[in-house]
Amino acid sequence: KSKKGKGESDGIANDAASALDDPQKCLADRAVPPCIRKAYGIEDEVSTAASNAQAVVVNQGYKMADLKAFCSEYDLKHCPTTVTNVGKNDGEAGDEATLDVQYSIATGQGVPETWVYINGQTANPFSDWITWASNTTDIPWVHSLSVGEPEDEFASDNGGQGAVDRMNNELAAIGARGVSIIFASGDSGYQVAQKYPSSSPYVTSV
Repeated sequence: KSKKGKGESDGIANDAASALDDPQKCLADRAVPPCIRKAYGIEDEVSTAASNAQAVVVNQGYKMADLKAFCSEYDLKHCPTTVTNVGKNDGEAGDEATLDVQYSIATGQGVPETWVYINGQTANPFSDWITWASNTTDIPWVHSLSVGEPEDEFASDNGGQGAVDRMNNELAAIGARGVSIIFASGDSGYQVAQKYPSSSPYVTSV
């Protein structure tokens, strides 16, 4: 082992050791599955509970071939061979749907996946999802949605504040069944009229 001369530094070695000691450090560089799983302490965690299930709700399709390639790229041991589809998947891979499906599976290893299509061209794109969820006995326990619009626009498009109140009641009813509903708060930063349903008091806004 060589000896360091006077004034020499262990800076590079210390940086490398720090990176190993701090599992979240890699998130600043590339938030890829191995990094995310390490950062959250779930490196080898795999769900074995038969009742577990998670759902992504989105207005785009995805491709199973892309999912398989993603699992192979990041050496995910529990890549599903099937995903439960609610609504028609046209086989066209949308970037957001692809991201949602792949990363929910990457973090929820072993958890059955459900993809739910919503029509983003309708006044209330969430109505089909709400109806399906309300009438489904074996409902997934976590629902992730990265869509929305300013709350005042949603109200205006659907006949007024009563539509927002009705949606909130439906979201509360689903939550009362033990379901976690996760909504993205939006891609545009602060807005005077917050994105909805992210602004609903009955969902978790991220």
